[in-house]
Amino acid sequence: MLLKIFLSIFLGLVITNCLAQGMLDSTERKRLHVRYINNPETIFNLHSLPICSSYGCAEISHVSIDVLQWQKILSYFNASIDSPETERGLLVEVIGYIETIVGEQTNTQYDIGGTFNIYLNLNKAKSKQMDCIDESTNTLLYLRLLDQNKKINFHKIAGLRSRGGVFAGYPHTAVLLLDKLTEEKFIIDSWFHDNGQPAEVIPYREWKKGWKPSEEK
Repeated sequence: MLLKIFLSIFLGLVITNCLAQGMLDSTERKRLHVRYINNPETIFNLHSLPICSSYGCAEISHVSIDVLQWQKILSYFNASIDSPETERGLLVEVIGYIETIVGEQTNTQYDIGGTFNIYLNLNKAKSKQMDCIDESTNTLLYLRLLDQNKKINFHKIAGLRSRGGVFAGYPHTAVLLLDKLTEEKFIIDSWFHDNGQPAEVIPYREWKKGWKPSEEK
């Protein structure tokens, strides 16, 4: 077990060092980082979580979740979670809270929802921004961390999924969850809203067609 933890941390540091040295192009950088996070063998360290920012995971910062913050995260799961739907609703709330912790340490606390909205709100450009690659990769990390601590029981984390094209619009990426009871697919998408807001949970088929929150209002 100790060897597995050591190897996970070592691999994470090696990848991060390569990224910092510019040894990998952006596509390879993203691929390796997502592979590392999505690997079931990866053991995450609460004092060194690799967080993406600056569009396309161009920058990776290591953040820490302290004891009190972690206890608050765990407290969300004290409620009765008796169905996949309840679990999904809880997960999107937890993701929003973790974003507030991460934002303060990575200067993304004022991140504006979407990718290009910042250019329409330059007066709000107080921090680094995130695109859907950053958001989805970080959300995948948060879910894997919760799963590692046995807090996700009704769903299987199925990695990242993308959409785009004539009908779905601009290319976009988010996290896919599989309901273990019904085998239904759901997307967890934290890209639409500002830092700290709950993520969206959407049936995969709807999301794949280009779903946006405004369409439901």
